Parts: sequence; structure tokens; C-alpha cells
Amino acid sequence: MAWDASFKNFLKNYLDTEVITELDVPTANLRLDFLMRNNGNLPSPFKYARSTILGEFKSERDKFSMSHFFQGVAKGYLHLSTVGRGDTLSLMFILGGGIPVPSDLVNECRQVERGVYVMFRDFQVILVELDKIEYDQSNEFLGIFASSITRRKVIAKALRNKERFIISYSYFLYKDEVVEVAKAENIEIDPRSLSIRAAVESIGIDRIIEEVGLPRVIEEVGISKVVMEIGVEKLLDGLTPEQMQKLKKSIENRNREAKES
Repeated sequence: MAWDASFKNFLKNYLDTEVITELDVPTANLRLDFLMRNNGNLPSPFKYARSTILGEFKSERDKFSMSHFFQGVAKGYLHLSTVGRGDTLSLMFILGGGIPVPSDLVNECRQVERGVYVMFRDFQVILVELDKIEYDQSNEFLGIFASSITRRKVIAKALRNKERFIISYSYFLYKDEVVEVAKAENIEIDPRSLSIRAAVESIGIDRIIEEVGLPRVIEEVGISKVVMEIGVEKLLDGLTPEQMQKLKKSIENRNREAKES
């Protein structure tokens, strides 16, 4: 899902630590969204975690109930069985899109700051509500994955400061909202100028082709990348004869320029 992929790429871009995504749990057919290290200089809410963070992210299209919580905890125990030390392990649930922590869990937790709840089993468990946490410059990128009222503030600031990474990803996740915020801020945006290359890596090439068209994606990321992602057959099916001819000429020109240089 686009939100999941984008969230992980935001972690990689904004946090000064190693982030591993789609972590397979050994000996089980289970997968965690991400694993990261707390090296001591992470912003809230990650700063409350132990040295190893196992992460589960829930977007606005997901749900989070007690059942989902216990499923996540089961993954934590399975990982714990492979490493043997719970004193270095934190399981973190990051709830976006206005998803609340179930009240039964809130009663079992200690609130370490607004929107951040901690409890202990054989390892630490942290629950984070992105709509409630305190934001500053170090963690405001997380607001993109909160509910509309919170993320619009982040989008507006990104538009004013021309933060292309946030603008590009936001456009593909919340196209209408970005357009509305830009209009309210009296800022002109050209969707074609947004970072297609970055969005392809996060959201997937099929979604970007739907947004801007196959010829534009080829222009931005190169035909080799497109063929690798969608295959020759789908590439040929997606182009009109006129576009095929234009693409052929473009490839011939690039090959000629390469030889001349």
C-alpha cells in the first residue's frame, strides 16, 4: 500500500539511523514493517525506545483493535525467540490517520508524553498516536501520516519552504489536499515538476504511470528501469504508435550522443 511504502522511505530519509523495511521474522510466516536502531539521537517518539525497534505502521485505511495489538505482540515474541534478549527490544505501533489507541490499552500504559504510551511485557511496547504527539522540526515529517488537519499544516510549510521531498510524496498520497493547500497559501504548483523518480521508488511505478503517463515516467526514470519494473509486453501495450516512434527516436538520439561523447 502506498502509505506503508512512503512511511518507510520517510524514516530512511529523515532519521539518522539504519532502517530495514519488510523484516521477515525467522521460523514464522510473519513480517514486520520495519526494524531500526535507536542510536541515541532520534527524535520523539523513537527516543523512548530501546536500542532495537521493531515497527508496525497503521495508515488511515487500516484499523487497530486489541486483536491487531496482540498479533503485533506475537510477532515481537517470535523475534525475541531468535535474539534472546528483551531488555534491548522495543515493539512500536505507529498509528496514523487519526487511529486511536484502544482505551483498554491506554489504561495499561504509562503516558510518557502526549500521544506516546509505554508498557512492558518481556520487552518494551510503545504505542504512538500521530494526531496527538508533540511536533518539532526533528519529527514533523511524521505529520504527513496523521489525519488531514495535522498533515495540511506540514504540507503548507513544505510548500512555503519548497521542500520537494515532502511535496512530491504528499502529492501522490493526497493529491487533492496538496492542490487545496497550495491554493489557500497562494502558491502555484506544477504536478509535472514533482519528483517522479522519488515517487516511483516509494509508491510503485504502476501508480505513477496512472498519474502522469508512461512516456513521462520513461523520460524521468529511463526505459531500462521501466522495462525492469513492468516488462516489455506491458511497455508496448501502454504506448500508442506515435509514442513508440517518439521513444524510438529518443533512444537513437541518446545512443548517438553517447557514442559521440
